[in-house]
Parts: sequence; C-alpha cells; structure tokens
Amino acid sequence: MGMKAEGELRESMIKVASRAWIGWVVLYVGATIGTFFAAPHLFDGVLVNPLTWIAFLVLLAALIFIPVAVKGEKLGRAFVASAAALIAMIGLVGIGLFPNLVPASNDPALSLTIATHSSSERTLTTMLVIAGIGMPIVLAYTAFIYKTFKGKVQIGEDSY
Repeated sequence: MGMKAEGELRESMIKVASRAWIGWVVLYVGATIGTFFAAPHLFDGVLVNPLTWIAFLVLLAALIFIPVAVKGEKLGRAFVASAAALIAMIGLVGIGLFPNLVPASNDPALSLTIATHSSSERTLTTMLVIAGIGMPIVLAYTAFIYKTFKGKVQIGEDSY
C-alpha cells in the first residue's frame, strides 16, 4: 500500500509497517518456541540439514533488512524482503516436515509421507502438462495487470 500511495497515507503505512514488523518477529519467535515444546520431533533432522541453515540465513537477513528498507523508504525492497522471509519460513516448515506431508500425532508410522501418498506417475505427468500450459497464462496476466495499474494512486474528486 505504501508503494502505491503518496503523502499522508504513505507516511501512515510506513508507521504501520514499522510496528507490524515487530509483531511479526515476536509471533514468529513465539510460534517457533511453542512448536519446539509441542512437537519436538519436527526439529530432529533440522540442524543437520544444510538447507535449514540457508533458509534460516535468508529469513534472518530478510527480517533484519525489512525495517532498514522501511526506514529508508525503500518500500519495494522491503516488500521483496518480506516475500523472501515468507518463502524462507515456508521452506523451514517443509524442511522440518520432510519426508512427511502430514505427521501423525499418535504414531509416526501412520504419517502421510511423500513416497506413500503421492499421485500416480500418469497423474503427475498430466498435472505437469496442465501447469506448463497454465503458468505462462498466469504470468502473462500478472504482467498485464501490473502494467495496467503501475504508478502511484492519484486521489482526485472522483475518488472515494
């Protein structure tokens, strides 16, 4: 919102982003600590996997960079950093769960795993073809929308 706005609204969004970042970090740390006590098995192989350290470093760098970018009013860079932080958090969850898709709470042997619960090879091939056709369409539409709505929002007499 701050990237597309000007004036008072932009300044308000910068203040909100600065405060929201603190809440994000506090909630992330709290959720991580809570997960450690509620489901410690998710952390079993995490520290030995090099992907964990890469995702964690990306997350740490992004979370440090966000307030720096917001304070410097580089809101596009702050947006990219927040997207990188979200991707890193999702990656950390995936690394912690792997190879399970849904861990069973009562017996680890009953967990849904990638190997035992994936679709057939024919289904996966069909979905690859569908995604190969659909993704360029989605990307083209997204590029069109970004081009159509580029620039700052202009507040005028007809705005509401």
